[in-house]
Amino acid sequence: MTGGWAKGGSRPWRRVRWYVLNRDGWTCQLCHTPIDPALPRDDPMAPQVHHTLGRAVTGDDPRYMVAAHRTCNLEARTPPQPRKVSSW
Repeated sequence: MTGGWAKGGSRPWRRVRWYVLNRDGWTCQLCHTPIDPALPRDDPMAPQVHHTLGRAVTGDDPRYMVAAHRTCNLEARTPPQPRKVSSW
């Protein structure tokens, strides 16, 4: 995604984000507590979307995203990706 981060991302990203938050019922899938949609984006409990396998792997595919609080998203660990093993 280029530019737009200062204003909350691009329109397609905002649609995906809104879809994931609604699909998950505005409940953090990491701590299982409600998310308040009225909170400002810099609030620790603000709504965000967590990429479960890492954005570099899945892009913006909502199948690999879950609703999360800002704090939960920042503390979540992405599982390590497999590394290629040399053949020799």
